[in-house]
Amino acid sequence: MKTVNDLFILEGMKEGIVLAGHRGLTRNVQFVNISDTPDVINFLAENHLLLTTGYAFKDDTDKFCELIKQMHELNCSGLVIKINRFFNELPREVKLLADNLAFPIIDLPTKHTLGEVSRHVLNYLNDHEAEQLYYALHVQKEFSDMMIKGYSLTALIE
Repeated sequence: MKTVNDLFILEGMKEGIVLAGHRGLTRNVQFVNISDTPDVINFLAENHLLLTTGYAFKDDTDKFCELIKQMHELNCSGLVIKINRFFNELPREVKLLADNLAFPIIDLPTKHTLGEVSRHVLNYLNDHEAEQLYYALHVQKEFSDMMIKGYSLTALIE
């Protein structure tokens, strides 16, 4: 499975800056979600990476902190935010909490759209899954061919 740190090779993410939670860059990423709604936690699950502008929390640092806590409890991957859209900087309380929880918060430059970054990340994740599927199909085909050719049980096991 890919980690948050692996995503920094992707277009858009290359220029991302880790604002907090550096120790959490090893968290796994399985899916990407884009949202600016205050109830986004209801649509997240384990290993989800959230892309956001932070609009829902621009005037409420406590709600922002609560989201970070809830995402951490769900074992979400992290948060990618366009910090310059609605914040001048990441609120100190949020940074301290994210650092304490090892929950990565990454600043996405405003020149990249959330949709563009989401597409790159999902393609990257899906390519990895497709690679695993092709490998599984290859192994299954080889195994079937060996069975048809009458290989012994010992040879099949080896």
